Amino acid sequence: MRRQFFLSMVILCVLSLSLSAQTRTDAYEPNNSASAAYPLTMGSFNLNFSSGDEDWFSFRLSSPTMLRINTGGDLDTKLYLYGPNSETTEITSDDDGGTDYNARIAVYLSEPGTYYIQAIPYDGDTTGPYTLVLETTPLAADSLEPNNRRDQAKTISISRLPRNLTLFPSDDSDWFKLDLDSFRYGEGEVISLYTSGDTDTCMELYEGDIPLAENDDGADDSYNAKITFKPERGVSNYYVKIRGYDNSTGEYVFHAETSIEEFDQYEPNNDKTRATNIAIGQTLSGNALAEYDSVDWFTFSISQRGTYTIGTSGGMDTVITLYDDKGSEVASDDDGGRNSNALIETGLERGTYYAEVTRYDSGIYEEYSFFVRQQ
Repeated sequence: MRRQFFLSMVILCVLSLSLSAQTRTDAYEPNNSASAAYPLTMGSFNLNFSSGDEDWFSFRLSSPTMLRINTGGDLDTKLYLYGPNSETTEITSDDDGGTDYNARIAVYLSEPGTYYIQAIPYDGDTTGPYTLVLETTPLAADSLEPNNRRDQAKTISISRLPRNLTLFPSDDSDWFKLDLDSFRYGEGEVISLYTSGDTDTCMELYEGDIPLAENDDGADDSYNAKITFKPERGVSNYYVKIRGYDNSTGEYVFHAETSIEEFDQYEPNNDKTRATNIAIGQTLSGNALAEYDSVDWFTFSISQRGTYTIGTSGGMDTVITLYDDKGSEVASDDDGGRNSNALIETGLERGTYYAEVTRYDSGIYEEYSFFVRQQ
C-alpha cells in the first residue's frame, strides 16, 4: 500500500511538472493587464505567449525621442502603444508592419512621461515564444535644412540622392529640384520617385509652381509615397515636395529610378479636341493613365440608331463619361464592368460622341483597353 502511494505521488509530481512546462510563461509574468505592466528599459527581451495571454510593459521617457518597437519570431503579433501617463489613451497600433507577421511601431514621442505597450497574439489562442525590441534615437533636422520652401529646394541627381532625411519638427517640408540631366532617361522612359522608411509621407510634384501630381500611399504596402511620371523634353524646373502626412515626423529615405515603359501610343489625347478615333466594334489596347496624365478622350461616330456598349477592360478602376457632339453628358459609369472597369450600355441616335476615361483613384502608371460595340 505504501509502495502504491509512493508511486502515485511520483506520477502526480511528473504530471504536475509536465503541465507546468506546457503552460510555462516568461520571466516577466504576471503582466496580463495595464496595472501589472512590467517596467522595461530599452533593449531586446525574450517573451512567451501562453493560451489567452497578453503582455503589458511600461517605460519612461525624459525627453522627446523617436521610438521603435518591434516583435520578432514566428508568431502573428499585434502591438498597441498608450500614453503619456495613460493606460487607455492609444497613440498608435500595428499588426503586420514588421517582417513576416510581426508588428512594428515607429513614432516620434514629443512628451516625457510613462508609456505603455500591449502585446497580443493575432489569434488569442496562439502560444509560443517571441521577442520584443525597444529602441530610441534622438530626432533632429537633417543636413539639407533649410529646404522648407521651393526657393530653398536642394538640387538632386539620381546618382547622388540624399539618403538619411528627417521630417522634423511636425510642420517640416522638404523641397528638391530634379537635375534631369543626371537621370539620362531616354524616349519612352519614366522616372519613379518614392520614399521608404517608417514615416507616413506625402509627395507632391511640381513644374515650377504648377502642381502636377500628389501621392501619399503609392509605394509598396506601407504609408510611403510614390510618383511616376514621364518628363517633358526641355523642362528643367521639376520640383518635389515631401512632407509628413497629417504632420507626421520621422526619418525617411528618398529614391529615384528610371525605367522603360511602353507608354500610351494614342497620346496626346488628354482633351476633347485631340480625342482618339475608334471605330464601332474596335478595341484599342495599350492605353495608359498615369498621375501626370489622368484622362484620355476617345471619339466615335454611329450611322445607325441602336444600343451600344462603351467600356474598358484591364486591371484598373476606370470611370467613363459619354458626351454628345454638343458637349452634353449622355451617360456615365464607374464599376459597371468586370473588376471595377467602367461599362456603359445605352441607346444612341446617329451622330458623333466623345468618351472621357479617367481613373477612380489616383495612382501610378496603368494600362487598359477601350472598346465600342453595337448590341
